Amino acid sequence: MKVSNRIKVNKAHPVGTGWSLKLLSTVILGCMASSAGHTSDLEIYQGATYGNASIMMMLDNSGSMGTSSITNDYPNINFRYSYTVKEKQPVYDDEGKNIVDNVEYEVTYYKTSQNSDNKYYDRMSRLKMALIPLFANPKSTSGFGIDVDLKKYKIGLGSFFYQSQSEGGGRIQEPVLDLTLNNRKKLISTIIGLNPET
Repeated sequence: MKVSNRIKVNKAHPVGTGWSLKLLSTVILGCMASSAGHTSDLEIYQGATYGNASIMMMLDNSGSMGTSSITNDYPNINFRYSYTVKEKQPVYDDEGKNIVDNVEYEVTYYKTSQNSDNKYYDRMSRLKMALIPLFANPKSTSGFGIDVDLKKYKIGLGSFFYQSQSEGGGRIQEPVLDLTLNNRKKLISTIIGLNPET
């Protein structure tokens, strides 16, 4: 069978289109690979920048944080007295200089005798006594430090919840936010409201 000259010189001939398709496929795959290398699900989150920190604190407010934790943490001590008292904490402005508010929260501790200076706090009280002063005055020596730049830190809070034997888990109560006075007050209020009951 004789092949006509018209087919030989036709630019749509399979020999010519084979190279075109290969080249086109290579270019498309190259573009897809380069874009895939630069995108991921993580792009929906804000990337960390040097010297900054975004922290989500997951706080334990389970039943084991209550008064039973005192005897569990100090098994060899015989306690005779229990106390629930209110602590008062001044809240400072963003410069750490002026008191703009005061908050109160309850703490529980045991003592071996009424005259003893040693107080044995439950875990929930210890958690509150650590975090509330930190957020009330982050520019203190017991906080982040006097010279800290609060704009570099963002903090949020989560805790546990319990509904039934088969339902429970964790939830975000305060999203990760700048440590401004208003946001710090929200964090403090959330911590004060925690009870060891989940």
